[in-house]
Amino acid sequence: MTRYEAIVIATLIVAEAHTSANSEQMIALIRSRAVIEQAKGAIIAARHCGPDEAWATLRRTSQQFNVKIRDLAVALIEHLSHTPQPTPDGTPAIVPTPEARQAAELLWAAFTIPGDT
Repeated sequence: MTRYEAIVIATLIVAEAHTSANSEQMIALIRSRAVIEQAKGAIIAARHCGPDEAWATLRRTSQQFNVKIRDLAVALIEHLSHTPQPTPDGTPAIVPTPEARQAAELLWAAFTIPGDT
């Protein structure tokens, strides 16, 4: 199933957009997925792990801090880049909550503890 994850996700996004006839919702879903992939990439690079472990890390942190994964992902990317995530024209911005920002900071701090591998 993991081999076909991207295709399944894209299919579900298109099906959801088609059934709800809400293109704004489809764009929001695609943006969420893109930023989650960026956050996974950052975790993979920092931890030298695979995508499944990176996803599990995001999911576990999201649950522990009771924040949405997409908010955590945006907060993590903003924390690393020191700038707000750009929002394409006409699309709703994903603005992380203060709790998501704190979770992202603590998550990244856990990865950068000296001597921790």
